[in-house]
Amino acid sequence: SPGCGRLVSPSTSTGVAGQFTIKGGFFSPTTINGGAGPLTVAGVTSHTFINLAGGDNQLIINSNPAPISFAGNLRIDMAAGWDNLHVRGVNNVSVAGNAEVFSGDGVNVIYFERFHVGAYLGMTLGNSIDHVTLASGAVGGNLVVNTGAGDDTLYMELSVWGSVFLNGTGEDELWIADMVTPTVIHGSLFVTMDDAALN
Repeated sequence: SPGCGRLVSPSTSTGVAGQFTIKGGFFSPTTINGGAGPLTVAGVTSHTFINLAGGDNQLIINSNPAPISFAGNLRIDMAAGWDNLHVRGVNNVSVAGNAEVFSGDGVNVIYFERFHVGAYLGMTLGNSIDHVTLASGAVGGNLVVNTGAGDDTLYMELSVWGSVFLNGTGEDELWIADMVTPTVIHGSLFVTMDDAALN
């Protein structure tokens, strides 16, 4: 639900194909599709669209205790506000098609680990200071990150079977790392940024 102080936390998959349970947060009231949670959604066999609307939100896609699989494309619209997006857990989170994340103005923290995107992964950030971590993952197509006009941090430690396109106009800090798993880009790396430090 929109508004400052709302916390939305989609929980683990139920272990049943095409079925998810969505739970509210612990620290502030949350409505899910206008009502109280938790809410179990079944028969999800195509694309998934998550809209956090305005305000300060937290979204956790948690693959504990079961892996999570999205059958089609996944789109997450964070809108304006100070938002946290975490894709994490002890198991993998997989998207069969494309995955796209859009964040509006406001300080945002985006953290992906143990994820697999079958096709394209795109992230479009707002004009504030954002922090993006892509760790222990794989992208079957291209990876495109537009950091916007803020001074952002992007940490990558993943495998990309296509090319990587990094765009932005702020004083950004880019990390291409191999601390746990080596970063492998099978295509090309394109960096178009006005004032960025590449590590």
